Amino acid sequence: MCLLAYFGATQALGAHPWWAFDVALYGVVPGIVLSVGLASVTRFAVFFAAFDLALFGAIVWWGKRMFVAASGDNALAGQMWFFGWIAVCACAVAVIALLVQKIKSGAAPTPVN
Repeated sequence: MCLLAYFGATQALGAHPWWAFDVALYGVVPGIVLSVGLASVTRFAVFFAAFDLALFGAIVWWGKRMFVAASGDNALAGQMWFFGWIAVCACAVAVIALLVQKIKSGAAPTPVN
């Protein structure tokens, strides 16, 4: 995720240029914690992480629109835009980690008895 943000993916998707890379850095550790927690609790972990990703994506979209419409005077919308991007990056890390874990566990050879 940090590599994608470094090459401008977060900025291209709507993050502010000043903190487009920082949100990816802030979202890595919570994303790993989220993926480990979801994987240990439920077998539908990828679904829940993807749902959270979509939910926080909507919050980011709303926060950015309200912040821009208020000409930068709406602090709540600005915080929703910033912290929403951290949550989006965390959920993206969780989805990627859970998909990799699911692929690796499905590709593992089973013992023949």
